[in-house]
Amino acid sequence: MKRLAIVGAAAALAWAQGVRADDVEKKQAETQEKVQKAEAEAGKETREAKAEAQEKTAEARKEAREEKAEAKEELRETERDAARRAQGTSAGERMGTGSGAAAMRDEKKHPTFGDKDNFKLEGRIESVSASSITVRREELPAAKLSVDPNTKIELDGERVSASQLKQGQEVKASFNLQNDKPMAVEIKAEKMDK
Repeated sequence: MKRLAIVGAAAALAWAQGVRADDVEKKQAETQEKVQKAEAEAGKETREAKAEAQEKTAEARKEAREEKAEAKEELRETERDAARRAQGTSAGERMGTGSGAAAMRDEKKHPTFGDKDNFKLEGRIESVSASSITVRREELPAAKLSVDPNTKIELDGERVSASQLKQGQEVKASFNLQNDKPMAVEIKAEKMDK
């Protein structure tokens, strides 16, 4: 009986150790499975983050290309505007550049600047007298136009004399060249806001 008890105790002990070994193996397998899942999840997140970063980079590059294209178009538009303004500039307006007299002589040779054509300019009155008006223009030198009794001058649609114009008023003028001088043909001014 003692033997039987010893054998039973030994069997129970062996069984308990076997159960513990199974538990350890089971725990190791579970841990291994958790590690693999965590690694798979981390790999998935890394791939998603990488794809998102690539997408954002591609989007940023696209935006940069679009902004660059817009900037180039704005530059071209500015250049076209400047060219249009330059075409509207007369020799008399260019006298402030230093080579105005030579430019005036050269332009008299070209039929584009015939007497029948009036030149136009816009800006604000810089100074005015009974015999001349100086117009300040954006991005161009100021232009001084001679005024005579034949010059048609209007202020808000009403005929006036040059002396009624004031510094700072917006003005549109057309002029011709007479004896190498820009002579105002018509001046239209607007009253200043108070």
